Amino acid sequence: MEEKNLSRRAFLGLGATAAVVAGAGIAGCSPAPKADSLGIEQPETQEVVNELMKVMGNRPNAQLLNYWIGNSGADLDWYIGTAEHELLTSDSDTPTDPEKPYVFPERCPVNENYNWREENYPCFPGMVHLLPDHGWAMHGTLEAAKGAGAEARFNTKAEQLIKEGDKVVGVYVSDEDGNIIRVNAAKGVVLSTGDISSDTEMLTYYAPQATKYAVFFSSMDKNGKPVNTGDGHKMAMWAGAVMEDGPYAPMTHSLGTNSIGINPYLMVNKLGQRFANEDVGAQELQNQIKRQKDGTTYQIFDSKWPEQLQYMPQCFGGVTHYVPPEEEEQYAHAINHFAAGYASDSYFQGEIEAGSIIPADSIEELAGKIEVPADALKATVDRYNELAHKGDDEDFSKVSSRLFPIEEGPFYAVPFGDSGMLVLIGGIDCDPDLHALDAEKNPVPGLYVAGNTMGGRFLVDYPVTVAGASHSMAMSFGRLAGRNAAAGK
Repeated sequence: MEEKNLSRRAFLGLGATAAVVAGAGIAGCSPAPKADSLGIEQPETQEVVNELMKVMGNRPNAQLLNYWIGNSGADLDWYIGTAEHELLTSDSDTPTDPEKPYVFPERCPVNENYNWREENYPCFPGMVHLLPDHGWAMHGTLEAAKGAGAEARFNTKAEQLIKEGDKVVGVYVSDEDGNIIRVNAAKGVVLSTGDISSDTEMLTYYAPQATKYAVFFSSMDKNGKPVNTGDGHKMAMWAGAVMEDGPYAPMTHSLGTNSIGINPYLMVNKLGQRFANEDVGAQELQNQIKRQKDGTTYQIFDSKWPEQLQYMPQCFGGVTHYVPPEEEEQYAHAINHFAAGYASDSYFQGEIEAGSIIPADSIEELAGKIEVPADALKATVDRYNELAHKGDDEDFSKVSSRLFPIEEGPFYAVPFGDSGMLVLIGGIDCDPDLHALDAEKNPVPGLYVAGNTMGGRFLVDYPVTVAGASHSMAMSFGRLAGRNAAAGK
C-alpha cells in the first residue's frame, strides 16, 4: 500500500462516487506550484474563483471560495492521512486490492484535446475518489480525534441550542429513549446538519423552484423518518441567526450512460426538435431538459461514436476514451468506473441490452422507437448534418470540433429525463470565520456553521466547474469551524 501527500499532487478535487457510505465524494484543491508531479497544469486560484462567481451570478462569498481553494489540499491530506491507503496515479490504473482503501484520480491525465480555458463551460482538471467508500477516512479521523481527547456520542439528536444572554453555550439533545440531555459547550457550537430538501415547508418557502424535483437522496434516520429537514437551520434561526439571501441552488445532474455520458451530440426533445447548444455542463443540461415537453429529451448519434469520444469535453459526466476489444481486460477497472470516462464495445452493447441505449438502422426507425415525429426528427438530423459539413453551427453555436454529422448507421438514441435533486444548497448567513450572522451581519456569539448548514458557498445553481465541490467545502469548512470553535475565535 502506498500513502502519499495529496496536497503536493495535481488534484483540483475529489469527485463524487456512487459507492460511498457517508457521502458522494469530495473535491479538494491544492495550490498551483504543487501540480507538477502528475503532469497536470493546475489552474490558478482566481481562475477557479472567477469562473465559479461568474456562473453563480456573483452571489456567493468569494472570501469563502478563496479560503477553500487555498486550504483544501492540506485539508484533504488531514482527512485521509490517518489511514493507510493506495494512491493510483492514473484513471486507468487498477488498485492492488479493490477491497482495501485507495484513492482514484478522475480524468487523469488530462485529455490532450481538452483545454478548459477554451471552453464555454470549463471543468477544471484534477479530481479524486476515495474507494471503496469514505468509511476508512472517516473512521481514521474519528479515531484520531478520540485519541486527542474528543468524545463521540452517537444515537443522539440535537433538539435546541442553549443560550445565556446573547451567547450560545450548548445544546439539548435527545437519546434513544427520549431523554433530554444538556451538553455544555465551553467555547462554541458548530452546526453541520445537512440541507432542507426533505422539509416541504422550508423548501416551498425558500426555494419554490426546487419543488419540481424529486429528492434523489431521501435518506432516513433509524426510525424511518427523513433527514435533511433543516434542523440546524431552524436551531440557528431560533438563536438569532438568519438564512442567507437566495436564490438557493438545487443540485441536479443529467449524466447519461456510462458509454456516452453527457457528451454534446445532437439532442432533441419529444417533438423531434433541437432546442439548445448541447455543449454545456451536467447541471446546465438538466436545466434545459426540465423545460422541454414531458421533461424528456434524446441524445442522437451514429456508429462513429468510438472515434469521436476523444474530442469530447473532459468534464463531469463526459466520456472521452474508447477502449478497443483487445484492451478491454487491461482497462476493466476504468471502464467499470463511471467517473473515469472510458467506454468499450462490450459495455456499449450491455447498455443496449439494458435499454439505456436504443439502436435503429434508420433515423425513421429510431424516431418510432423513441416515439417522436419521424418527419421532424429527420428534418432536424438533416439540418444538423448540413451545419456539421459547413463546420458552423449557425443555429446554436456549438464549437465545430464537436459538430459530427449523423449519417452512418446504426443510429442510436439515449433518453434523458428528470435527474432528481441530490441536495438543496442554501444556508445560514456566515462570515469567513464561519460565525453564524444575525440580520445586521453581526456574529451570534458561540455559534458556527459548516457543510450544507452554512451559506455563502453556492447560489442559483450548483456549478459543475469543480466536480464534488460541495463535499470538499464541507470538509474544509468543517475543519475550519472546528478549529475556530475550539479556539473560541
